[in-house]
Formats: sequence, structure tokens, C-alpha cells
Amino acid sequence: MSYRADQLFMELGERYGATDGVRVFRAPGRVNLIGEHTDYNDGFVFPVAIDRDIMMAARPRDDRTVNLHALDFSTSVSFDLDDIDHSGGESWGCYPKGVAEVLKQEGIRLTGLDGVFDGTVPLGAGLSSSAALEVAMATVFTALSDAALSGPPMAKACQRAENEYAGVQCGVM
Repeated sequence: MSYRADQLFMELGERYGATDGVRVFRAPGRVNLIGEHTDYNDGFVFPVAIDRDIMMAARPRDDRTVNLHALDFSTSVSFDLDDIDHSGGESWGCYPKGVAEVLKQEGIRLTGLDGVFDGTVPLGAGLSSSAALEVAMATVFTALSDAALSGPPMAKACQRAENEYAGVQCGVM
């Protein structure tokens, strides 16, 4: 593991107890070489993953509770997968809650989890920090729930979460 992954692993253990079953996940940010804001207007795009990312250490729980801690903001979000409250709370919390809701609507039976993450994608720089968080969450949820979802279907689920739950009218990139 990398130094950063080791730090996330240790932080998860300190914050939530045992580290049995902990896995580390990563989702990159991206830059558009061409096609900024044209993907949702049927235009051509050429996005490229960059070396900035969201990295998360997570482990499954035996219940339907999701506990997440953002090291970048020193804040936490907890929610019940059977009763997701989309009002108030930490602003970044709408992204994992939205992803969970969309995945449930797709018929995926999610398991609860404990997770700690940080990011190196600059916020508000047009490098898709929110999409990186959503893809990281979708990857974590599906991996820990033994579900299959990747590629375009995952991207569309994350776009839907951002549109419907974060209120950002973005394209699928």
C-alpha cells in the first residue's frame, strides 16, 4: 500500500475500531481536452483521467448504517440506508447519500460501511472533484455489497445522483 492508503487505513481503525475487511479504493479526477459542457448537448468530448483523486479506506458493516469521515474537511456523515435524509448536514454528504439512493433504485442491495477518505482533486477547479467522490462511493458500495456495476452504467448512476440529489445539472462525464 502507499503511504496515503496506509494513513487512511490507520485513520479508519482509530475512528471506527477494527480494521478487519478494510479495502482501499481510488477514483481519479479528470480534465477535458475538448468538449467542456458539451456532453449533455450531444457534442463531442475528450476527457482524460488525471493524477489527482479521491482515495477511500472502507470496510463493510453488519447493519445498514453508513459512517463516512472526510479528512479534508474534518467532518463526518452518518446515515441509514433504509431512511436516507437528503436535507441539511454536511454539503459533501449529499453526494454519497445520492449515490446510495440511486444504486438502491437500480436494485442493488447495499450493505452499511465505515469509510474514511481524502482527496487531492482541487475543489471548484473544473476537474470533477464531485464526480470523483461519487465514483469512489459507487465503487465502494458495489464492491462491499458484492454487486456488479461499472463503466457507463456506473457513470450514469453517478450523474443521476449529482443531478437529482446534489442539484448540479451536469453531464455524464
